[in-house]
This record gives sequence, C-alpha cells and structure tokens, in this order.
Amino acid sequence: MKNYVYIDVVDTAILCNLEIKPSSMGRVEVEAKCPFCGDRKYRMYLSRASDNSTFYCQNCGAKGNAVTLYASIYNVTTQQAYLDLMENSSVNKDTSAVDIVTNHSNIKPLQERHMIYLRMLETLTLSDKHRRNLHERGLSDKMIEGNLYRSMPGSWLERKRIAYTLSKEFNLSGMPGFFTKECEWQLYGKPGILIPVCTKDNLIQGLQMRLDDDSKKKFCWLSTNGFDNGTKIYGYVHVTGDTSSDTLYITEGPLKADIASYLAGGALFAGLTGVNAVGELPAVIKSLEPRRIVECLDMDKLANLEVRKALHKLQTIAMPLCQEYKPFYWSESLKGIDDYLLQKAKSRYAA
Repeated sequence: MKNYVYIDVVDTAILCNLEIKPSSMGRVEVEAKCPFCGDRKYRMYLSRASDNSTFYCQNCGAKGNAVTLYASIYNVTTQQAYLDLMENSSVNKDTSAVDIVTNHSNIKPLQERHMIYLRMLETLTLSDKHRRNLHERGLSDKMIEGNLYRSMPGSWLERKRIAYTLSKEFNLSGMPGFFTKECEWQLYGKPGILIPVCTKDNLIQGLQMRLDDDSKKKFCWLSTNGFDNGTKIYGYVHVTGDTSSDTLYITEGPLKADIASYLAGGALFAGLTGVNAVGELPAVIKSLEPRRIVECLDMDKLANLEVRKALHKLQTIAMPLCQEYKPFYWSESLKGIDDYLLQKAKSRYAA
C-alpha cells in the first residue's frame, strides 16, 4: 500500500504555464521548456511513471516532483502546494491513469557501460553524409575514426537487431539508450551522429546524438528515462586532448571540444553537455589538476543573460581549482571556439 498520492507532473506543468512540446505529449517522457534556466530547447523532461511523476532539466539540473515544481513556480511552501494541487480538478491524481512499467535500477558502472557502448559502436558505420559534415568542421579521417563517430540507424528494425545482438552478450539493464518492448530489448534513437562522451582515460560514459532533423534541439543524450526498463543519463563532462597539459579549455559540447582540441594541436578540452550542466565538472577539474583554466563558451555569452548567469556559476566552480582563470573572446560573427579555430586554420593555409 502506497503512503503517498500520485500527482501528475505534466498536468501540474500545464497548470504552471510551462511551455510543452506538443509532439511529445503522447510519450512517457514529455518535453518542456525549463522555467528555471531560461531554456528554449525543451530540455526539461516530465516523466510520467506509474509509481512516481517527476521532472528533470538536462540543461540546469533542476529536478523534483509535481509538488516541488508548483511550490517553486508560485513561491509557496510544499505543504501549500500539495493542498492546492489536491484541490485542483485539472490535475490527475489517480495512479491507475498511467500504466507504465519502469525500472529504477541504477545506471551501470562505467567500465560496463564503456564495454557495451564500444561493442555497439563497432557494429555501426558512419554515413558519407555524416563524414562530409565532420570534414567540413575541420576533422581528418584519422580523427573521425579515432573518435568513434558513428551514424545512428534511422530504421527501428536495424536498431532492434543491434539491441538483440547486444542482449545476447550483455545484460542491458541500466544502459541509457536501451529499453524493452514486449519483453524484447530495443535501442532508442533518431537519425544523426553518435558522439562518445569520454572520461580523461578515454572510457565512454554515454553517447550524445547530433540529430539530422531541422529542430532547434540539435544535440541530445542517448537516454531512455521513462521508457520500460529504460535508464536516464547524467550530465557527464567530455574530456579530450593532452591530459598532462597544465591548461584546460572549457567549452560547450563534446563534439565542439573534439574539434577544437584537434585544431589546437591536441590541447586539453572539457566539453560540457549544456552551459548549466556543471555538476560533474569539479571532479573532472580535480582529476586533471590544471594550473590554468580558459573559458571558451560560445560568443552568445555577450548577449544572452542566461548564459552569463551560467558563466558566473562556471567561474565560481573553476576559480578555486586553478591558479589562473580567464575567459577567451573572439569575433561575434563566429559562434563557437571550433568555428574560430577552423577559420584561423583556413587563413593560415591560404597564406
């Protein structure tokens, strides 16, 4: 017998005037724009599980349930929020309304994740279209192969085949990206480039996807939070380049970090998976022990208020962990550090 009342987080989000992505409304995990970090890309996930209903923002890390969401939005106590929601007829409070089986087991240990993701990537190839895209960004074939970029199959039958093959060798429970349907393991995904997010020891923590579709949300984690026997993933930081360097450059995006490191001759880069995804950053910096940290977030930091807030948070974290901290700026006509370094490389070759 449960000692709490299920309160639907999606209904609560609508009540709180959050902007919901219409195409996600029929899913287990509904996407919304986070009201706490100014997110514009629907990075808040509202999970409708049969025994719990929660929210989590991949951008800023905000998390909680329907009661805490309502309390935060309307600046009331959680007790008052609970009473308000219980009295509101527009908010579903019936646990039988959603019949979804979820697996709350923890994510697999790093070594096991690395082994399974590595085997998965070995079964995939990179399409000519995606290879051209990476060439245009400045990467060589050697780096493309070395970084294990692969194309996610658009066919669900192909993804199902991959999951079936892997399930014969590994237990896929606790693996973000995998879930079950009719008692069979499946691989979630959309057409795009798979990007390994690695530790300083080159172990794959998770996979990011650069999607082919025209939506504004180009990058997302390969995650199955809210799916049957699915697993969520955390805001891991990608490390690439010379780990013995005394200078660490921090930018946004694992792919951007890979490209910038390559164009900078193997410089040490940390790629955040969102400007506010800094929860894992202190441990990463401590493990690398840099003397100098150079902040290289995109140039919208000059105009975007939310990015500037994120920069302050980044500075607060990084400054005590190094001897020297400084921001790096370039022309506003070039968005990222990878764009700046690529233009610099092209100018050098043209000279």
